Amino acid sequence: MKSILFSFLTIGVVSALAIGASQAFFSDSETSAENTFIAGSLNLKVGSTASYNGSPVAASTWDQKDLDRVSSEKFFNFTDLKPGDKGENTIVFSVDNSAWMCAGLEITQNSNLGKYLNLVWWIDDGDNIYESGEKALYGGPRTIDGWLALVGTQAGGTGTLPLTLADSVSNWTTWPAATPNTLAIPADTPQHLGVGWCFGNLVLDESQPYGFSCDGTEDQNDAQGSSIIGNLSFSVIQSRNNADYLCPEHTAL
Repeated sequence: MKSILFSFLTIGVVSALAIGASQAFFSDSETSAENTFIAGSLNLKVGSTASYNGSPVAASTWDQKDLDRVSSEKFFNFTDLKPGDKGENTIVFSVDNSAWMCAGLEITQNSNLGKYLNLVWWIDDGDNIYESGEKALYGGPRTIDGWLALVGTQAGGTGTLPLTLADSVSNWTTWPAATPNTLAIPADTPQHLGVGWCFGNLVLDESQPYGFSCDGTEDQNDAQGSSIIGNLSFSVIQSRNNADYLCPEHTAL
């Protein structure tokens, strides 16, 4: 009996050695390195091209950038207007991610000039002229008093006119803006907003240099020495995962 048991033990030892000797030398490994989550950005940059009575206005012309409220870049800064004066400013803006965009015209000081200074907005193709295929937005032109009347402000008063440039109901920012769409502003695609003004009666007329005429012949003596001061602001919000966004005071006039 001892001899048999010993033989079994011997076989077992040999088997263990055989298994150890037959292990494979092939090997493999995979590594997914430096997995990263980085938050995206949403940055609005605004530029300006301005002219007054047909001449460039250097102080109101700059390349797209982040506006600094402290240094107060001004789209309009005129201190000696006469009836019949007119000008045009093309505001160019872009975002680095698709976005909705709201704007607001806040008038902080207004007097008799508000009933004579007319303003018209349109989506421009980038040539700074109102022309065929472009549409005057929100039913303009109107006087400053006329614009503020849309939100219930009395003549000569102050207030804020909210403007919807792009939200889930209407987007006027893509040229031509004959009909609004419901798409967000695309990333890295410059958009142009034309703003024309006239101290007098503004009439859209594509045969004129700006695409509109300005008649200042009516009696406007009570506007002497009066002034209008205001802020024009723009805000953007991401469109992705925000498909139903509406500007806080949606205005599709």
